[in-house]
Amino acid sequence: MAEGNVVELDNAYGYESKSRSAEGVNEEYSVDDLPVVRIEEWLSPEAKKVTKWIKLPSRDARVLIGAMTNSEFKKMRNNAPNIKTVQSGGKVKIEKDEDWIQTRLIMDNVLEPKITDPSTLEYGLAGDVAFLVMEISKLSGFDVEKAIRDALE
Repeated sequence: MAEGNVVELDNAYGYESKSRSAEGVNEEYSVDDLPVVRIEEWLSPEAKKVTKWIKLPSRDARVLIGAMTNSEFKKMRNNAPNIKTVQSGGKVKIEKDEDWIQTRLIMDNVLEPKITDPSTLEYGLAGDVAFLVMEISKLSGFDVEKAIRDALE
């Protein structure tokens, strides 16, 4: 399982290691080797949504997450309540409630076990909640690492 300082988790947890060459270096795959996606498998209302089993960071257990479509994302953002914050100088800034959005993201896209009461997320470990938001976002095609880098700048 472990080679040097690298720990490989098996597929039961939703992780799949890249194949290794004889020297132990990950092989890169060329985009040219991939098939061209079919529109009906990608951009059709009937297209099967991507799902993935992921291991929770805080325990030896897994959850099934699903990706969200562009229209689901837009609808969630539009339905999010606005919050007012007072900035220095007394200016009032109105923005979307990001806590509400994160809760809704988890409730809508954690498929197993299904979370039906948003207040139960208050009892989850903060790291698990953040991890779920990041994994669902990545599965949905967002560049999470870039967003984190931008937020830290």
